[in-house]
Amino acid sequence: MLIVGGDAHPSDRRVGVVQLLPRDDLVVVLGRTTKQPKLNDRCIPSPVTLECSLDKSGWWIERHKHSIDRRHFGTPACQFLGTLPPAEMKALEEFWEQVRWG
Repeated sequence: MLIVGGDAHPSDRRVGVVQLLPRDDLVVVLGRTTKQPKLNDRCIPSPVTLECSLDKSGWWIERHKHSIDRRHFGTPACQFLGTLPPAEMKALEEFWEQVRWG
């Protein structure tokens, strides 16, 4: 699932849902940035995906990992943008497993 919002950052940063937490009200997301990552950032590339309103190449990045209260989903602050293509979703899931377990 790809959503926009749910971030303290003032821009409309896109985030990908990577884990539903044991608490039913929270999910963990990884942020996506179009700015060049810093040298030590753990990240993976994210290509343009117009079906999800991703009109610039970017990176899924560990640095922007945070949780979102599920009650914000579907509100103007946290809108659903679509589902990533299967290859990118698989890459994001594998990246999350690396980030999650160190």
